[in-house]
Amino acid sequence: MLEKPFIKKNNIWCQDEIMRELTFHPNLTAMATRLAGTKLRIWHDHILAKMPELSAPTALHQDLVKWPYDQKSMVLSAWISLQDTTVEMGCMSFLSGSHKSMDVRDIHTSDQEGWKKKTPDLQCWPRLAIPLQVGDCTFHHGMTFYSAGANLSERWRVAHVAIFVDASAAYNG
Repeated sequence: MLEKPFIKKNNIWCQDEIMRELTFHPNLTAMATRLAGTKLRIWHDHILAKMPELSAPTALHQDLVKWPYDQKSMVLSAWISLQDTTVEMGCMSFLSGSHKSMDVRDIHTSDQEGWKKKTPDLQCWPRLAIPLQVGDCTFHHGMTFYSAGANLSERWRVAHVAIFVDASAAYNG
């Protein structure tokens, strides 16, 4: 059985006023819109928590192949660190330019070998690991390959993720 790499709770913005303010913060939404180059709407948000001393990394994967939108849709995730997130805690790492890889099937976040079988050429791509301080944010396209390491620290690693989609994208779920 695969070890689950994290715990997720969806649609926090609907349940908590502080998280609603963070999800719709003018600086966050303005930057997302600027990066996307188009009008966006919120699709959903979630809290991701990786427990302490969890040996399972989050496998290299793309998000948009899992979601009910066309893979050519503009979908942008804002990953906000709710505490300092070091490499030891399992910070995010990205394959720059991989959002152009459109012909990949879903790879489960627990399947450490899945991407090697489906896209072996990605082994040659350099990974960019991005440690964050509390309040820092990364943005990534829904087709970007990314992963997060195991949380080898003694503290929970917690992040808030807001996912924005092109306002004209059709939900096909």
